[in-house]
Amino acid sequence: MKVNSYILLIILFLASSFDAFSLFGIPLEWIFTSIVIFLGAFLIKPKLFKKFNYLKIWAVFIYICSILSCLFVFTYGGDLKSLYPSNTTTGYWVYIILRYLTLVLPIVAILLFINLSQLQYNRLNRVIIIWGGVIALYSIYSYLAVIYDLPILSKSRMSTSGGEQKDFYANYIINRATGTFREPAFLGAWLLLPFFVSLKVKSIISFTSRSLIILAVLLTGSLTAYITLFLSLIVYFVLKAIKESSTVVKFISKMAGAAASVLIILSFVLYIFINIAEVNLEYYTDFIWNRVKPIVYGMEIAETNRADPYKYIIENGIPWIGNGPGNANLLLTQFKGSSTISSFLNIYINYLFAVGILFSPILIAIFIYPLWLCVEKFSKITPQVISLYVSMLIVGSALNQEFSIALIYSICFIIYESKKGTFQSNLSY
Repeated sequence: MKVNSYILLIILFLASSFDAFSLFGIPLEWIFTSIVIFLGAFLIKPKLFKKFNYLKIWAVFIYICSILSCLFVFTYGGDLKSLYPSNTTTGYWVYIILRYLTLVLPIVAILLFINLSQLQYNRLNRVIIIWGGVIALYSIYSYLAVIYDLPILSKSRMSTSGGEQKDFYANYIINRATGTFREPAFLGAWLLLPFFVSLKVKSIISFTSRSLIILAVLLTGSLTAYITLFLSLIVYFVLKAIKESSTVVKFISKMAGAAASVLIILSFVLYIFINIAEVNLEYYTDFIWNRVKPIVYGMEIAETNRADPYKYIIENGIPWIGNGPGNANLLLTQFKGSSTISSFLNIYINYLFAVGILFSPILIAIFIYPLWLCVEKFSKITPQVISLYVSMLIVGSALNQEFSIALIYSICFIIYESKKGTFQSNLSY
């Protein structure tokens, strides 16, 4: 089989769904990301790079980061070992190289997307929809398997806390689905990509996949996923109504129809949720309220790990000159006294520490440019793609501290549709 952009993008997407697995101590996602970047370099046409200002912004961003990383190493010198926690599977330089892989990957992915024909682009969407349904189905199965003592895949990657991964969350009122991911929230965030892509296609398979995804997201118990899905759906329905309506009356009728559709799907999912997944609805609502209450009343947040990055910022401030990707995490880890590398749980704060206040405009440009494209090419870009990108921006503020595959693909979708036209919702299965 000939390796092309289409195959590499499928491999990258599939690999991202095996977050909880590793081979010889190396996460599968890292292995396949490295392979895709290496092979993708041979498929990329250099002349395409010059045609996209967005890629030039990325190049400048990586260049600045590399200089700042060198300055950080020069400043700390022999003290780097004392900064790097002991309970890790890689050394300092491997850790830093992996940080740069996540920065190079968006450039490679965008150039691979541009190489796609319309047929390949349509097929990639189809793969995303079907595989998203498969992962959602397995997540539901593994949720039930823990309860009924059925066999599940053995997770081999170290958990985010540095220990073994767990499939049962005994410290919560209800269990939480993790599927093939290390954390419930990671599963919920990843499923947003196939969910919004599935909204492009009207078919039984697409509807089934979408319903399974909603159920799996509900079972994660991830407040981030709930809020993101809710807000992004509002954006989607508003954009869809605007595009399809020529008058205010039509706009209102479209919104009413959208609300009715949501209620029908939600009723279907809740039926499965209660009768098949056997979730106690009273326990579930109590669980959600216990997670929302600290946010509503400002209680207990300071006692969670989500407050640590902000405590660090209050005490140390944001530097004018950054430390380069990954290094601020080591300083945060030292601040917390943790045995594993700490996360900022916020992509904007993480990269703000990487480049500093002085170079923050280039960071802002990376996130704003796709939105600007959505406005400029509004007639070409589908509401599903815009809503997907909005959902990734929200997730970035509360969970992911680096560029996830879902975020990268949402950017790629925007650029592809703005340059080569939109994906047509006429696929049959």
